[in-house]
Amino acid sequence: MRLPAPNAVIGGAIIATLIVCALFGAIWTPFDPLKINFAARLQAPGPVYWLGTDEFGRDVLSRLMSAAATSSWISLLTVSAAMTAGT
Repeated sequence: MRLPAPNAVIGGAIIATLIVCALFGAIWTPFDPLKINFAARLQAPGPVYWLGTDEFGRDVLSRLMSAAATSSWISLLTVSAAMTAGT
């Protein structure tokens, strides 16, 4: 039996991670991705903010999870429209 190419495995892992983030981002995020918290601005990654915070104190992980969900829906709608149009 032939093993899949390493590039295919890495690409599949990246896509699977994005799908998991999108699914969880639509349901649950550690913090509100839009809430501004000036007391926590520009925090480095750590136990509270796993990927740190931005210049407005928003949690980067929460924002990434929320954006992955939005991007996934837009991608699905775009592919569906293209398939329907037959292009």
